[in-house]
Amino acid sequence: PVIIEGRNVDAGEYALFTIPNKESWTLILSKQSTLWGIDGYDKKEDIMRIAIVPEKSDFDETFSIGFKNLSKDGGKVVIEWSNVAVSLPIEVDSEGQSAENVSQALSTANRAYRNAARYYSETGDHNKAMVTIDLAIELDGKSWYTNWIKAEILQAAGKTKEAKKQGNVAI
Repeated sequence: PVIIEGRNVDAGEYALFTIPNKESWTLILSKQSTLWGIDGYDKKEDIMRIAIVPEKSDFDETFSIGFKNLSKDGGKVVIEWSNVAVSLPIEVDSEGQSAENVSQALSTANRAYRNAARYYSETGDHNKAMVTIDLAIELDGKSWYTNWIKAEILQAAGKTKEAKKQGNVAI
């Protein structure tokens, strides 16, 4: 799911409607994704209504809806037209989703453990990385790449002597 205004919005198809006013726009996220315009619109199908204060923007004759300021944690849906823009912050729990994906993958094989260990190391959790890479080595200690990843993890954890020794195992 994504998080809009503190509420989880599950994956799916939605319609985005706007009610623009000078002082405030109302953005409507609706379950009615197949409407053509507002004919048949039913307020009961709204997921949420959000009031947003419009901002001045550079003039653009073309109406546009896009994503800006994207990061691993979210971004903004921006609607621009003429010299007005409204932006709707959207958050995502990429760390939580990644951790869930890693947990599911760990039950499969050496490669999953190795990839998980690399992920943990890259996110700074060297202890979890070491435990996980050791599980990968238990499954297939002959894999040069798994041993190389362990060397990288040791180096990232500041254990240079052990990293060199493990690097030699990989070679």
